[in-house]
Amino acid sequence: MFALPRAHCAVAVAAVLIAHFSSPATAAPQWGHEVSLGAPFPVDSGVSYNGRRGVIRSGITTGLPSVSNAGAITVWDLTSGSTGSAPTFTALPALGETPDPYLLGNQWQPSDCVAIANIFAVTTGSGSFDGTAFGGEHDQTYIEALININLAAPSIVQSHLIGRTSSSTHDWELAGHVNDIEITREGDFAIVNDRNWIHRIELSTGARTSINIGYDWGPAPGNPGDPANLCTPNGAVDSVAVIADRAVVTTSRLEFGIIPVTWVYLVQIDPFQIVLEQRVAPAVLPEAPLGPHDVAVSLSNDIAVVTSNRMVSFFDLSNDTYLGMYYRPQLTRTYQIQVDSVEITENYAVVLSDNVSGTSAQWHIDVFDLTAITPGAPSAVVQYSGDLGLESANRTHDLAINKERTRTVIRTSFDNFVLPLPIPGGSFPTALTPLNSGVGSDAHLFRQYSSSGPYEVFSSDSVVVQPEISGAQVASTIGATFDFGTGRYVAHVDFIDFSGNPLAAAAQSMFAPGGGQLDFGAIPLDLELTRDRAELVVRSAAPWVDATPNAAAAVGDDLAFFSLSAQTQLPSHGGSGFPAALDCVSVGASAGTNPRKRVLSVSEDPINNVGLAHIVDRP
Repeated sequence: MFALPRAHCAVAVAAVLIAHFSSPATAAPQWGHEVSLGAPFPVDSGVSYNGRRGVIRSGITTGLPSVSNAGAITVWDLTSGSTGSAPTFTALPALGETPDPYLLGNQWQPSDCVAIANIFAVTTGSGSFDGTAFGGEHDQTYIEALININLAAPSIVQSHLIGRTSSSTHDWELAGHVNDIEITREGDFAIVNDRNWIHRIELSTGARTSINIGYDWGPAPGNPGDPANLCTPNGAVDSVAVIADRAVVTTSRLEFGIIPVTWVYLVQIDPFQIVLEQRVAPAVLPEAPLGPHDVAVSLSNDIAVVTSNRMVSFFDLSNDTYLGMYYRPQLTRTYQIQVDSVEITENYAVVLSDNVSGTSAQWHIDVFDLTAITPGAPSAVVQYSGDLGLESANRTHDLAINKERTRTVIRTSFDNFVLPLPIPGGSFPTALTPLNSGVGSDAHLFRQYSSSGPYEVFSSDSVVVQPEISGAQVASTIGATFDFGTGRYVAHVDFIDFSGNPLAAAAQSMFAPGGGQLDFGAIPLDLELTRDRAELVVRSAAPWVDATPNAAAAVGDDLAFFSLSAQTQLPSHGGSGFPAALDCVSVGASAGTNPRKRVLSVSEDPINNVGLAHIVDRP
């Protein structure tokens, strides 16, 4: 996600770009490339299941002089290229603007704008009819269907514009704030959720079928004179989950004009129709937001879990019924505080929130047994909380369940926790032990960086767990510290090696501070495992420029690589620009026949007003 750099930072940003940084004394990666996308502000990126294709969707911000949208979508052949040459890509035009993570401008807070399978891809954008949405409201959604991304020259088969087309368009027909997009596991349909609409894209043709939920469902509670019942999923970190024949879609409506309340739709995919509409709220509304935050479906495909601010709700997908709500007014979930708030297996849902009833906001974890949900009165089987008497906040940020579904790794501001998941009927630990790396890194420090640094950044993930490899397994989490001596941020990764007894978190300082006078340091924003699951790659905001980003001896660590077995830093890649996308790093397949670990990443060059792609291959 990207918000425009602040105007008052223009001079500082220009100065940062000429600063130089020395990387660790390690050999360079086999090769790396920096490629101009031709359009500014990469919003999202993704790689196909088989790793052979990549797609980047950019936003074209209204009001910038002479901005071309010719490369708003780029489709990458990640199997092409060799030492000394970058992969080939096709540039396609599209409309759209940039997200706004901190509600400073156009109020758009999405989840995903790219969905990609092995053959098909669908991208989305959000903008305004009169071209003045920067600093105002979006009222149009753009959907692009690419039905064969494996062609030598892939193309947009169908483009869809939904929302305002004239000054007389009804309120309930407005769109924009497109939030999420998911492709069914069979790869036949994509479901898109935006303001007042739910859309189905048939991937074989690109055809669209839409259901308007901004009018047809009657007046909202608390608004008896409002026939439109307008809604928006804006601010959810995920608002669509799909199985073979059902989609779970979340949105919110204002009640009494000020309180956003969660609404959930169970949608039959083919034929495309709503089978359940459910308002989720306590009997007496608090004077506080109750909008949706996250959604997940159990691996057995029968239970959906929707997290909202202060609520968790449950749905039985086998008979399209609402199972009830778990309401705790002291437990909050907020966009860009928790980047995920629920992970799920066939037996358990692990849910994150912050408890705000004490001196400061503290982490809270609920676990629900999905095999024993009591209809009308769901409850947690175990709960864990931080010390509510502490002066300093320690909030939840992200979580991940390992592939073997035996443990959950949770990252809070300052701590790591490992929660074992027992077999059904087994017992949970009575307490969780924080695993501290000792450096005091903060997973939420990106928010301070956004408020005081050169530009706003978006945090995508902070936890990843390696699948077991020959009995070994390592979890990685990211955060940052601030060096008061230099006035710069320092990025860190914590490793949790599950072969250790007792478990402990080992910290690896990723970067020494740069040497430029206005170098703000580095903030980690996203992390992924390479496709062989043996290495970790971390993408950071590091606002200095590599003087020769395509050279073999690249300077800087915008893309830092680590060995999971040795838990040490490997050769890394510098590049340049400012990453601030919904997902700013993805992993692809090897090029040619030699086994290499390919990474696709995105950033923005605010001086030349163009997006950048970084492609790095490791041996």
